[in-house]
Amino acid sequence: MAHWLRILPVLALCGCPAGVPQVTPDAAPGRPSVAPDGGLAPASDGGADAPLFTWHRDLQPLFYRRCQSCHRPGAIGPFDLSHYDQVVALAPMVEDAIVGRRMPPWKAGADCNSYEGDISLSDDEIGMVQWWVADGMPEGDPSEAQPAPPFPEQALSRHDLILEPPEPYLPTRRPDDYRCFVLDWPETRRRFITGFEALPGDPQLVHHVIAFRISAAKRQQILDRDEREPGLGYTCFGSPGVIEEEGTWWLGSWAPGFVLAGSVGAELPPGLGLAMEPGDTVVIQVHYNTTVLEPRPDRTRVAFMLEDEVEKPSRWLPFADPDWIWGSEMPIPAGEADVRHEFQVDPTLFPPVSDGRPFLIHDVGLHMHLLGRSIRLEVLNQEGPPSCLLDVPDWDFNWQPAARLAQPHLFRPGDQLRMACQWDNSQANQPSLNGEILSPQDQNWGDGTTDEMCLGLMLISTQ
Repeated sequence: MAHWLRILPVLALCGCPAGVPQVTPDAAPGRPSVAPDGGLAPASDGGADAPLFTWHRDLQPLFYRRCQSCHRPGAIGPFDLSHYDQVVALAPMVEDAIVGRRMPPWKAGADCNSYEGDISLSDDEIGMVQWWVADGMPEGDPSEAQPAPPFPEQALSRHDLILEPPEPYLPTRRPDDYRCFVLDWPETRRRFITGFEALPGDPQLVHHVIAFRISAAKRQQILDRDEREPGLGYTCFGSPGVIEEEGTWWLGSWAPGFVLAGSVGAELPPGLGLAMEPGDTVVIQVHYNTTVLEPRPDRTRVAFMLEDEVEKPSRWLPFADPDWIWGSEMPIPAGEADVRHEFQVDPTLFPPVSDGRPFLIHDVGLHMHLLGRSIRLEVLNQEGPPSCLLDVPDWDFNWQPAARLAQPHLFRPGDQLRMACQWDNSQANQPSLNGEILSPQDQNWGDGTTDEMCLGLMLISTQ
């Protein structure tokens, strides 16, 4: 059990649109509109024949806050939702995605916990979209629109260090190309990463970026793997291909409009930092989505905020059953539509985690592959009911969740972390590879595209 910490921390993280400037339209006479808390502001008398909701007054601010960080010119969304005519032309599809809660892509279960940067729509907001479409999608008076602030050019308050591959890379795999690039860490003394941001060379191709720390002791393994594959970088799906038993490994993740240096914010919570030592190496995994666009050369960079000292050195704690990883005891038989595995343990029993002391859980991420159906991570408290950290009842590999808890959770020795995962390995749920639907095969834990995982990640600091 002592080696359970040697877990591949992998997340291909999630979607749009958090961190946009706030726009709150004033309620016009006689019309409800979106209130600061996301609900509907009460209406006043404005005439019985006037439309209840209009694009300029009510819908455009909502679409700005929840859609346009991806669906705007130059961003990764396949179509633009920033103008009235464009939204009207796509209204049936847009309404269906919103009502079905597929968009915005917030996969965390609503009854689990509260999170910073929750981009899900409230029932009132969904109802407003439905009402507006049913009412003929009135445009309204442009004078009632509030100017939309520009989207921020960067997520971090400052860039202390920027790393980049030595040359551009041309994606070659379709519809997805997962590529790892080895970047030298230039610092000559111990420093702490307090913020992470990816700077995509081509935002229309780059679906997500994950940054990993590789220690000096493991650097040659990475260089050997890079050397074995022709061209810049090497193919990687689940992880960079090297295991770090101690210290920080996962440094941060980014997806369009949604930056994780821990979670929903580009910057770690105040006072926290991830240690980097001289001689360490950074490996970035870049996911290129080549479904729609022809591949083009890309040179994605990564930026970091750094500090010499922090109040609470922190780390990412990976969580999974070691027997799944090292003992192949996570079988997912071919043809089975409902396969479940669970694991629970008190991680404070293992000194690398917290030396038996309580610790705070700040951010939580979950990871499965293509056959996943649901995943849940919770704390079984010695006293009181379980505390759900993150629950995904409808798993989607393309929109993997990570979230910053609105209130950090205090984990006490004697409590237990519990992970539960569900898969569907029937023919109806098989993925497509190179344009062909695969046949069900017996699956288990693994790093490849058609293997599976059941993994949790938590940003923790010791009390």
